Amino acid sequence: MTTYSEMTQQFGDQYVAAVKRTGDAVVDGVTRMTSLVDLSKVPFVDDIAKTVTALGAFLPQPAEIVAANFALAERVLVAQRDVTVRLLGKSEEKAEEKVAG
Repeated sequence: MTTYSEMTQQFGDQYVAAVKRTGDAVVDGVTRMTSLVDLSKVPFVDDIAKTVTALGAFLPQPAEIVAANFALAERVLVAQRDVTVRLLGKSEEKAEEKVAG
């Protein structure tokens, strides 16, 4: 019989694979779309590029923002898991006391 952990692992594997496939499709689509656009014909592109260059020294890079926020999310999930496990442990203790008492 398949355990809950095994079912969760299987579902998780399928979900992560789907997210990766979707991500690959989105990146491919954006790459194809941007190859079709002639940026010299898009209004304000030069102004935007100059602004981004000027502010670039003061603003974090997008990859840095993503890394920092995902690291924070991981820490929050670990903290939430730990609290939940401790609460479940306390609930189980009380249930056992009631059964024994």
